[in-house]
Amino acid sequence: DNYGHSFGDSILKQVTKIMTTNIGKDGIATRIGGDEFVLILNENSKVYQITQNIIDQIGQKTTITHKDSDEVELYIKAYAGISKYPNDTKSSEDLIKFADIAMYEASRNKNTRIVRFDQAMADKLNREMEVEKLINEALEKDYFYMVYQPQYVLDGKKLRGFETLVRLRKEDGSTVSPGVFIPIAEKSDLIEAIDRYVLYHAMLEFRESVIRNNKEIIISVNSSAKEMAKDGYGNEVLELIKKADFPPQCLEIEITEGVMINNMNDTIEKLQSIKDRGLRVSLDDFGTGYSSLSYLQMLPLNTLKIGSKVTTLEMLSIYDCPNLKNLTILGNITTIENDVFYKDYENKLVELLGTKVKVQPKITSKGVKGGTIQIDYYSEEDLERIYEVLQPK
Repeated sequence: DNYGHSFGDSILKQVTKIMTTNIGKDGIATRIGGDEFVLILNENSKVYQITQNIIDQIGQKTTITHKDSDEVELYIKAYAGISKYPNDTKSSEDLIKFADIAMYEASRNKNTRIVRFDQAMADKLNREMEVEKLINEALEKDYFYMVYQPQYVLDGKKLRGFETLVRLRKEDGSTVSPGVFIPIAEKSDLIEAIDRYVLYHAMLEFRESVIRNNKEIIISVNSSAKEMAKDGYGNEVLELIKKADFPPQCLEIEITEGVMINNMNDTIEKLQSIKDRGLRVSLDDFGTGYSSLSYLQMLPLNTLKIGSKVTTLEMLSIYDCPNLKNLTILGNITTIENDVFYKDYENKLVELLGTKVKVQPKITSKGVKGGTIQIDYYSEEDLERIYEVLQPK
């Protein structure tokens, strides 16, 4: 796309030459469209060896002449799916379809670029397609709904705000777990549409409550890595804020460590841009992915949510870091089996939130040091305050 059709044609010619050289008289190579080829090999061929040789040779550095003068060096990635006649099917159409399914699986596999088709792949793909169809329907018919998890400041038991969690209820009333639809949405562009839907509707639903509480309540909304990677991300968020007529200082964009995988500098620039426009920025579940303390100091954060895997030593390093002194530190209350800190924390929780607090066995909070907690169990006093915030006077 960057260099034009003639440049692409030159690449295709080189790939075709590699294929025909490797298969020799043992089969046929044909292009079926775009950058996809079908190889038909006889049953006596060393299918895996031939396929591996082709992928390895395609992956080597190649030089293409661009516009009769400039030479461009590039590396090409190739993936292959294999189906077998008549073991998988006797239909030539299905044989290509099954190989295509296996190739798609190979493109998502971190360990190999060659995948042999099996029926489980087809079943999995069909299930994912059904979920994708449901997501599109949910976006169109408002099957998505939000639930909000309160966040409390430990000092004075002050309600800080709410984290937004998205849920999906089908037309028949049954629900689909986020653990099912979110991973599938993340594999496609649907996660971006979900992000925008959740952001806009969360602001609509909380606008009156935020304004009624003197704009002191913060609504935290997650932004996916794909959404963050888009050009114009900050402008898109601002447009939704304007459309919802929501106070920007009451909105917190929550990211995960995964947004930093591809382009750290781009991520920092985009986060700084939205922070400069009055929004807050939060990093969720720190300590479970890619970020380190050095990266943490580079990010323009207001809030840091600590993952349960962060050690006490790591926590001390965060608190002692001068560049992180102004961060709001959040610790999730997490269910952990056989946690030796449980009893001490239970007593502390009751002390902070009142004797009527509902405490589940083996609940602990790691990494909380005078900051903010996000909880699932509330005393009557907590519930009254939440009700007061959410209900019109």
